[in-house]
Amino acid sequence: MFNMALHTRRTELVAGGAIFGAMSSILTLANIAIPFPPLPYLTFDFGQIPVVIATLLYGPLAGTISVVEYFGILELVGSFRPVGPILRLLATGSIVLAIYVAGRVYSRLASEPKLKRFTLISLGLSSLFTIPIMTIANIVVLLILFPFFLTYANASLGTFLGINFVGESGLFIIILFTVIYNFLQLLITIIPSTGLSTVAVLRRHGYVPTKYWIARYIPSKTDKI
Repeated sequence: MFNMALHTRRTELVAGGAIFGAMSSILTLANIAIPFPPLPYLTFDFGQIPVVIATLLYGPLAGTISVVEYFGILELVGSFRPVGPILRLLATGSIVLAIYVAGRVYSRLASEPKLKRFTLISLGLSSLFTIPIMTIANIVVLLILFPFFLTYANASLGTFLGINFVGESGLFIIILFTVIYNFLQLLITIIPSTGLSTVAVLRRHGYVPTKYWIARYIPSKTDKI
């Protein structure tokens, strides 16, 4: 009986990770994105949300499955290959890692489950992990892989700010706005993912069963979330 339950749990984990990874790919391939006005080549991508939902529902291993599948599909049929999919791999992978670490930190520090606190810790650690990684990755793209992007970035940022940037003169401001963009991307990824995960489970079950990874961070019905 125990082995059957364990097998069912593993099946749900793998299937959940695969399904949400496919959803992430569909959202990205459908080009459902909003350009970041100062640097239009940076876009707010909603494709990361299903990966985070998979992590919250089925755990970091399922999130990792989603990340790998997401990356693999985009490498096959996505745009700006291979750099674009690699950047998304770095972003989503670091978020999943941050959520896993947030869970470990929360379990040690918190005396009772509070979803808002867990969400804030996840957001904070995601910022700590993802923003430096993606900022460095963007610098590599601008200065090493595709230097002509720097000219485009200078022109875009110059138009937005009303300042003329030439060569590497605007690099610091570009990095600053890249950091702002990455933080905003985390906001529109983690907060909606947490809310959607909780609402979806509550609507289906009326409560959050312990089989869901996020259940350990949701209080009982009598407590405040």
